[in-house]
Amino acid sequence: MVDSKDKIHIIFRNESLRALQYINNVSGAFSAPVSFTPAGQLPAGYANFAKDDNDNFFFVWQSSQAASGKGFFLKYLKDGVFSDTMNVFYAGSPYVTRNTSVVAARGNGEIAITFSPAAVINSVVLCDILLKRGKLFKEPNIVMDDSVMDFGSVPVFGMSQFDLVIRNTGDSTLRLKSYNWNTIDYSIVLNYPQNIAPGDSGIAVFVFMPLTGGLKLDTLVLKSNDPQDSVLRIPMRGRALTPQQIAVSKDSLNLEYTTSFHWRDTFYVKNVGDDTLTVDSLTITGNLEFFSYIEPINATIPGGDSVMFYVELLIPVTMSPPIFTDTLRIWSNDPVHPKVELIVRWEEPQSVEDEGIPLEFGLEQNYPNPFNPETKIKFSIKSEEFVKLDIYNTTGELLKTLVNTTMLPGKYSVSFDASSLPSGVYLYRIKAGSFTQTRKMLLLK
Repeated sequence: MVDSKDKIHIIFRNESLRALQYINNVSGAFSAPVSFTPAGQLPAGYANFAKDDNDNFFFVWQSSQAASGKGFFLKYLKDGVFSDTMNVFYAGSPYVTRNTSVVAARGNGEIAITFSPAAVINSVVLCDILLKRGKLFKEPNIVMDDSVMDFGSVPVFGMSQFDLVIRNTGDSTLRLKSYNWNTIDYSIVLNYPQNIAPGDSGIAVFVFMPLTGGLKLDTLVLKSNDPQDSVLRIPMRGRALTPQQIAVSKDSLNLEYTTSFHWRDTFYVKNVGDDTLTVDSLTITGNLEFFSYIEPINATIPGGDSVMFYVELLIPVTMSPPIFTDTLRIWSNDPVHPKVELIVRWEEPQSVEDEGIPLEFGLEQNYPNPFNPETKIKFSIKSEEFVKLDIYNTTGELLKTLVNTTMLPGKYSVSFDASSLPSGVYLYRIKAGSFTQTRKMLLLK
């Protein structure tokens, strides 16, 4: 017979010794013969022998010598050591002799033996064919209550515990040889079980203590003496929650005074952390305080979410203000940056005469962008031309015409109110003589 490592195992009958002998070439050369049948027996030529999945070998033979036991016998070779001789069946009355025997094996010591004791009745030889089967070795059997160790979500530098229950449903002691994993985010409490008695259970306590944010994945490799499941791999997962953290989409706002409307600008506040960010208040430091309108004045922002804020200029139309700069302060529960500042610029646009005649045609990016619901579009005309400024959706459908007239050279600004339109990307295109240009803008409501 050839084992799983391609080594040869042979049994044969030594006639002069009246014994069954065994040799192998495990070491590279054949070993000296070893007699494994008891002295005084007269074993017949062997019927067969078998090996199980773990390279344990099982031998059956028959003997007709009553002095040393007449019947069928079994030995096994496990880890290079022969077992004691086991009596499979004593061939006593009415049996007078033995015929043949066969063994088959699988797993770890699971065997089945057929054997045929013979009797003589009325001068006729009759054989019964009998079967015995069972498991020779006591084995541990490891059973885990959980297929995944899920530690849930905890803050960075926080802690979460998982009790891993390990059961031994076998009939011999379960020996847990090692617990291994890779990352430093996980650890095990020192009094973890190493031996578990048959039918008993143990608890290995693991702790998740993340040092950085994000999803933490690992695998526990648990090795034991269970012959069928000597290595188990159990996924480990936990999420480390970072503290709330504020991020602002702009570092400045530009509010421009006109007599035709109240101008507004927008910005986003995003929570790039995991815990809830609370924007407590927004305040202006001084110059614009009386004329400013801010919406909303506070907000609660879940992790990964954002809120749009509006700052609007409320100036009596009779005023002609100079240029002012101011500071908008955003107060929140961000533990690192509880106060964030934006520069606010407020100015009255210059006239066409003050700015001079443009040297080129041009179409500027709308401002603010994104916007809701109003934005401003500026363009330059270098010579007297018929000018058309249109708004389209992304399918090319004309939605609105803002300018449709002959215009003198200069710089111009027109407003676009998108109150009736849904959020999305829109196009605006200018045509002035042979000049054409198109830009995109984003409406967010």
